[in-house]
Amino acid sequence: MFSFMNTNSGSIIAILTFVLAAISGIYAFLTWKMVKETKRMREIQSEPQISIFYKSKDEYINLIDLVIKNIGPGPAYKLAFKASPDFEYSEGMKLSEMNIFKNGLKYLAPNQELVFFLNSLIEISSKKLCSYFDITVNYEDDSGKKYENSYNIDLSEIFGLRHVGGPPLKKIADQIEKIVEEIKKLYSSYPQMRVITYSKTEIDKENKEIEEFYENEARKKADQEKDKT
Repeated sequence: MFSFMNTNSGSIIAILTFVLAAISGIYAFLTWKMVKETKRMREIQSEPQISIFYKSKDEYINLIDLVIKNIGPGPAYKLAFKASPDFEYSEGMKLSEMNIFKNGLKYLAPNQELVFFLNSLIEISSKKLCSYFDITVNYEDDSGKKYENSYNIDLSEIFGLRHVGGPPLKKIADQIEKIVEEIKKLYSSYPQMRVITYSKTEIDKENKEIEEFYENEARKKADQEKDKT
């Protein structure tokens, strides 16, 4: 075996050198890939992502709001919006005439959103207005990297939908209003009624006086029992 190694030492060294070089190359490649992935992860953690969508109001399904929200972990800068075709959000008024579409936004923080009334499905249907359009948004991250996203807004998707019952929060608000009205009526009928309120300090003082009273009564009763014996 030793004679074989001595005879072929040059070839063995060449093979080992090649294997070592291959291992070094693989290690360098994996290191480069790991650094690249780490850099990409840092970029993802600071990237903004602007989302634009519509939603119905809780109070009435036919009233539509437009929502512009930054759902990414990083802030967005220099936001510019364009609607195509230009959407008529109110009679004689189009999206391009709104300040947000004319001037854009300077900044939108992570999870920050803008919500504004877009239109009524009933009005769109009755006046046969265009119910779909695209919104393109251009923006930058904090390093100046540019982004562009387009969103299709098609309100015809929800034509004919109905709500069953009313939204819980609206019901609660309506009931509170009724309670307030009843209290006003009661007060107007009995103006001499007054509401007496206590602070926590006054309540604690009153509780302490009650406890002392019962302790004194218990002490008196114990003394009387002692006198009898």
